[in-house]
Amino acid sequence: LSNIGRIHFKRDNLEEAVKYFEQALELDADFLPAHNNLALALACLNRTEDALKEWGEVKRLDPKNVAALMAVADAALDAKKYEEAKQGYLAVLRLERLNVAAMINLGVAYDGLGGEDNLEEARTAYERALQLDTSKLTKEYQAILVNNLGVVYQKQGKLKEAVQQYTRALELNPNYQDAKDNLARAKERL
Repeated sequence: LSNIGRIHFKRDNLEEAVKYFEQALELDADFLPAHNNLALALACLNRTEDALKEWGEVKRLDPKNVAALMAVADAALDAKKYEEAKQGYLAVLRLERLNVAAMINLGVAYDGLGGEDNLEEARTAYERALQLDTSKLTKEYQAILVNNLGVVYQKQGKLKEAVQQYTRALELNPNYQDAKDNLARAKERL
């Protein structure tokens, strides 16, 4: 049944996929692939709470499942639950210390928490992410990372460093409007 669900999932028949994954779980409530696939299908249907419940089951069955940990942390970040997101990304990084996406999003979570200590942690996370292998990231995503670092510097009152990062972001993506706007604001304040 789970395999039939995967076929429907691949064909974008998400509601049908959900039915088959649920049926598979009725036969075996601890069948990890069905929980994971059900979570993915529910997320694609924007049924975030239901997807989180399924990823919770994946985490229960496989506490070191990085994909599930990332999905839960990402959902927390999207919901602006920054402390929960921070804890999730830290859990991922304990398992995969070179996970660039987790390091970047950890920076976003710290920035969202606010406060000087958290801004310093955000800066550290972004700088560590830049030291990791970012070659798999698109230039646009790298520009977002560098821009985010600039935002943190600007919040810390380090305008020269902020200008450097915004300029670097624009070198990566010359059409990145947020970086252009941030650069203009930072230069005004210099």
